[in-house]
Amino acid sequence: MPSRPLRPVLAAVLALAAGAGGCAPPEAAYSPSEAVRDAPPPELVPNARFGEAFESGGGEAEDLEAGAEELAARAAALQARAGALSAPLIEPDERARLEAAAAAAELSR
Repeated sequence: MPSRPLRPVLAAVLALAAGAGGCAPPEAAYSPSEAVRDAPPPELVPNARFGEAFESGGGEAEDLEAGAEELAARAAALQARAGALSAPLIEPDERARLEAAAAAAELSR
């Protein structure tokens, strides 16, 4: 929440912004000329090429589905490899010995 001295300034800024937002742009003050009013509507680009592209993409989707099993097998193999690589670096017996030595050194201080 703004401090008390800033509240009137903030209110004034918000009021100006709201007023400016309600104004029409300068381009809206002009009416179109007769030449523009009497002109035919613009020609649209034929959209058949978009339909062709959409219909031709079906085979690629089937190819992706066929490769999904291979990707799942590869993901499982990579997860198994990651699990094997995440083994502890120090054996539990060695870790216990090092922690005991560190605790003994801390007590001797």
